[in-house]
Amino acid sequence: MGYDTRNMTFWPSKGVYIQTIVTGFRKELASDYNLLKWITDLRWYKTIIKNQVFAMQLYNYVTQGNTPLRELASLGGSNNMRGFYQGRYRDTDMFTVISEYRVHIKGRFGACAFGGVGNVYHTFKDLVSSDLKYSYGAGLRFALLQKEKLNIRVDYGYSSRYNRGLYITVAECF
Repeated sequence: MGYDTRNMTFWPSKGVYIQTIVTGFRKELASDYNLLKWITDLRWYKTIIKNQVFAMQLYNYVTQGNTPLRELASLGGSNNMRGFYQGRYRDTDMFTVISEYRVHIKGRFGACAFGGVGNVYHTFKDLVSSDLKYSYGAGLRFALLQKEKLNIRVDYGYSSRYNRGLYITVAECF
């Protein structure tokens, strides 16, 4: 199920994006596991000043049942909590909130500052009682396609657990 009012796909400056996906795995249907996976992705974009956008993402990943390693929530990487390497923390569930401030500089160039907080957990009680993890950083953008604002991004992220990472990817984090 989804809902999308963004004005652009690759570099939205206004609107919301909501997607929720529920996937069931059943042994009766030839799966090796009985598992229910529910992913919710909420995004909000707002132009602050011309060519400056504030963006936020709330991401929730929940599993119920016998969760195999490949279906565990994985904190970190180029699209979630930059500054932690992907899979640094894994568990059955994950919750993150990430924000970005995106700025067009000149011509094909832009920049971004970002920060996030979240954690993986096994039960909601674990999330509430745990030390939340955070990451922050900044990056540069170069537009491959100016009209569509499809960017190559180079981000450098730091985290609360002595990790850091350089990410070179195409398109924005969210």
